[in-house]
Amino acid sequence: MLIAKADQTVWRVYHENYAVAYGPASVSTYRYRGRLHVAGAGTCQLIEPGECHVTVPFENPADYDVVFFDPHSFLEAAREIGVKGVPHFLSGAAKSPALCAAVNRFSRSVEANEDAFAQQTWRAICIQLMLDLAERKPSSLSASDQFHAVNQARSHLIERLEERVTLDELAFHSGIDKYRLARLFTRHIGLPPHAFQNRVRVERGRILLKTGMAPATAAAAVGFADQSHFTRHFKRVLGITPARYASAVR
Repeated sequence: MLIAKADQTVWRVYHENYAVAYGPASVSTYRYRGRLHVAGAGTCQLIEPGECHVTVPFENPADYDVVFFDPHSFLEAAREIGVKGVPHFLSGAAKSPALCAAVNRFSRSVEANEDAFAQQTWRAICIQLMLDLAERKPSSLSASDQFHAVNQARSHLIERLEERVTLDELAFHSGIDKYRLARLFTRHIGLPPHAFQNRVRVERGRILLKTGMAPATAAAAVGFADQSHFTRHFKRVLGITPARYASAVR
């Protein structure tokens, strides 16, 4: 991953990996496969292995994120999803606000050093959305299969609330690949799997605080790593710390 802040580098790069790049507040002009491309708002850059990519100088310093996937793992993911053959991106620029948002969120997850479950989820969503833009697309799932998979994953997250869950484990219990699961779960539930599990933990912790349980004990009881982890998520959801909430309830 490359996370650039206020950068004006002129890149002349030969890529050996698949890559997706996005700058949330910049317009990037670059030459790729003999054509000049412009990536603006909601548009991301898609690069395949074996290609060169040359940027035109930025007029102003820009922030942008680039996520790289080695060909082996990317093609392995494509096969797991059901893509037949090697996926190709016909254009170097694609209008996809969803992919742009996923790249941005994945980068912020890495910057914030979020747990592995969160980073695995955003990485999987990026791959799924990239493959949706490829010439060879993943095979589709029926609405009933989608509902069943998401429901199985949700139930497993609630059942394993106090334990660490991986995206691979969740995919196994849902019956579909982790790439589609991460995207479908987010679409149907409104939150990625890791965020949903943390919301459930916060609500269960809130109930325990109302019974008089100490914040540190409640944190451990619902599966947070420690009290500070509990406090961070509790305040993000409810706008108040667990200690202040417990005091107000009393």
